[in-house]
Amino acid sequence: MSLKYAGCSEVGLVRGNNEDAFLMRVDQDAGLFLVADGIGGRADGEVVSAKIRDDYDRWWTQEFLPMRGKLDFHAAVKQMQNVLFTLNREVVERYGEHKAGSTLAMLFLYGGNCAYVWTGDSRIYRFRGLSLDQISRDDVYRAKDSSKASLNGKLTSAVGLRTSLEFNTRTDNIRNGDGFFLCSDGVYRFAKPDFLRRKLLFNLSSPEHTVEAIRKEVLKNGAKDNYSMVLVKARL
Repeated sequence: MSLKYAGCSEVGLVRGNNEDAFLMRVDQDAGLFLVADGIGGRADGEVVSAKIRDDYDRWWTQEFLPMRGKLDFHAAVKQMQNVLFTLNREVVERYGEHKAGSTLAMLFLYGGNCAYVWTGDSRIYRFRGLSLDQISRDDVYRAKDSSKASLNGKLTSAVGLRTSLEFNTRTDNIRNGDGFFLCSDGVYRFAKPDFLRRKLLFNLSSPEHTVEAIRKEVLKNGAKDNYSMVLVKARL
């Protein structure tokens, strides 16, 4: 399997600091990619997103790569889940519940298989042939009556929100030509779905050029938040 990929993480046009973080790691037939968005308005959100990036970078270099010949796909995914439980506990122990946090959208590719892991409202898309599917589902509150309308859109889960971490894991087989797009809400709130669909499905240029085109669109539309994205294309 060969992978072409590109990504970026930038502060945008309004915020004073970047609370997002991203990671891209590839070695032979394996890849690890993530986007983490520190929760705005909470103390040290940028510290939590950076911790997610650094903890998974450490897992990749110190645990996965040395053991990859003895580690199958499902065992590796289990290790990744354990990393997430541990870092969530460490964040809550340091800050307390609901004090600091981050979303997470993560993609792991290994030996023809892939795993998606997410919590919060950062997103994972897969483009296959002429289909673009949102794999992740936003973990946000959707008010069913007007009395709770003020809660509409609030995160219901994220790293560091509470001691009991809620996250989602989905596994799949990779098909030749599959593509994957991970992004924080600073991307999809400032790039319309039709624009993303066109760029991801019909742009035959390199991942770097596609990421740059999406970046320019986000900036053109105001970029009022930090924004991060990772684009991956797989060939078997």
